[in-house]
Amino acid sequence: WCLSTVGEPYRKFLLKADREGFEVMEGTNKMRAELEYAFSDINNPDRPAEKLSWFDWMNMDIEEHAELKKKEKIQSVLDSLPKRMRVPKKHMPEFIPMLFMGILAVLHGLIILMQHWNVKFKVWLNYSPIDIDEIEIPQEMMDVPDDLEEKAKAGAKKTFGDLVYAAAEARIIPGHLPTHAMVMAEGKYVLLPVLYLPTLGLTFEYHRRRYTYTETSGQWTKIRCKTDMPTTFFASWFGFSEPTQITASEIRYGKNEFNVKQPTFKEMYKAQLLSPFTVFQLFCVLLWMLDDYWQYS
Repeated sequence: WCLSTVGEPYRKFLLKADREGFEVMEGTNKMRAELEYAFSDINNPDRPAEKLSWFDWMNMDIEEHAELKKKEKIQSVLDSLPKRMRVPKKHMPEFIPMLFMGILAVLHGLIILMQHWNVKFKVWLNYSPIDIDEIEIPQEMMDVPDDLEEKAKAGAKKTFGDLVYAAAEARIIPGHLPTHAMVMAEGKYVLLPVLYLPTLGLTFEYHRRRYTYTETSGQWTKIRCKTDMPTTFFASWFGFSEPTQITASEIRYGKNEFNVKQPTFKEMYKAQLLSPFTVFQLFCVLLWMLDDYWQYS
């Protein structure tokens, strides 16, 4: 709708100028008028040499001060013309379609930003709630893929547990199963992607710690190592006896490493730009530029 009205104000202005009989200030007409306006008061002895200061109004009448302020605002011959004689841009659309397009663009931007600011709004807009107690995870999602053993035996650089995690992340989740979990953490809701892992079932990671869903309690439980075993247990224990036990432990606990993930510059810059205060500042700068106050922006 807006694009279909491009150039319509300019066409109507030309018809109006032809009907009322005044010159259109563009091309040679505009150049000649600007030269005449620039040299119109060159010989005027009363022409002000300096701009009005804040306290000049104390030494003159109100009408005289208002007239001088009005002259200061007129920077070119186009500013001195009445509004009905000012030439619109050749490719400018109509006002009403452009206004609606601006409103729609602002609303669209707010909807995108609200998804970053409010987790509940993002979930309401993009996801459908699923009762976690009623889902049934297919058995093939809980089985370790057969090709992973061949990759591990082929001398892959990753461990078998890493290969299981990579396969779970690449798996396409059926539509009837949840893809994310909205949980309350540190007084606010967070949206986290879930991962279906063998021996663990439904899990997610938060602050480098993995949580698994316990059906009996209906809660997410942090995976912890057992620390309540007596010392006599270690004296009689000789380690894992089956390779499957090693695989299950590696999937459950991961490597015996603590890697602090450093955020990239792009992630930090994106978080700073999408903060509400920064968006408000950018919106104010845009308004100033639209109102010809580009120097303040």
